[in-house]
Amino acid sequence: MDPATVKVIIAAVQKAADALGIDLKKVLIGIGFIFVAEVLFLGMLPYLLFTSLFRTSPGGAPPGALWLWVPLVTTTADAAHIPPDLALAVVAHESGGNWQAENDDSNGTVDAGLMQINSANWATYGLAANPFSPTANVRAGVSILANALAANGGNVPAALETYNAGSAAAGALYDPQYAGDVARELAAIEAGPHLSATPLPVEGKTQAILITAWAPYGPAQHAYGETWPALVPPQTLALSAPQPVVQPLTPCGTAAKGVTGGVLPGSASCWVVVLSLGQTAAVTATWDHTVTVQGPHGTTKRVVPRTVTAQLEASRRAVG
Repeated sequence: MDPATVKVIIAAVQKAADALGIDLKKVLIGIGFIFVAEVLFLGMLPYLLFTSLFRTSPGGAPPGALWLWVPLVTTTADAAHIPPDLALAVVAHESGGNWQAENDDSNGTVDAGLMQINSANWATYGLAANPFSPTANVRAGVSILANALAANGGNVPAALETYNAGSAAAGALYDPQYAGDVARELAAIEAGPHLSATPLPVEGKTQAILITAWAPYGPAQHAYGETWPALVPPQTLALSAPQPVVQPLTPCGTAAKGVTGGVLPGSASCWVVVLSLGQTAAVTATWDHTVTVQGPHGTTKRVVPRTVTAQLEASRRAVG
């Protein structure tokens, strides 16, 4: 379009705007602002999508890594003299290990964090400033669970109902399935060795994979009329790959390439391996498990290796 035609069009638009009493200059400025806002939003969209899909916790821990919290839960539960695997079963049912878990209740309160502490209890248990803090949240949840066990004479189902709703009677009405759901999580925890591989966000052409491993093969303790096995990390953890990896198995708590913040919380059960995109590998965890064998000459104890293998693949999928 030639300049003369453009001038004619502009003059016609200006004349029409004057006839309608419209300030054409303000309209054009408004259109300009809208255009800039759209450009900025579209520019931020990839970042917004990335952070919503691939959020990680402080230190880089993915929100759903239940087994990463075993040391914290175990230490806190031991200090409160309650079974660690029972506390972990509550974490598994309440949040699945997602420290960012948040749920709005029908009465206007909010449940937050690993053990879903209700906002009515935040001030009492020191969570008012940050109810999502894993350490403070687990400390509060374990304290509530310990009080519930004491209030119900060690009756575990009644204690779980109390944990869920403030009293056993209220819990039975509010959610009669709660105690059974936690019991199933507990049975799964005590069923045998656990090995998980969680892909973290891609960085360039590499991807870090979080490895966590625990098994209920530690010394048993007796409490509340039941036997509770301790959760322990594997004796050995081995990585096999057809090609050299970018970074071999590295304990969490040390510098780890490809991990947000560079460091994951220290844990005897946690490692990171970094692969090139498209690369595959396998990790194998082994525990020496002592079993009791009934033979013709009586009962004997035998150490039986228990091995679990997880296949790894670096792709663009990551924990959500």
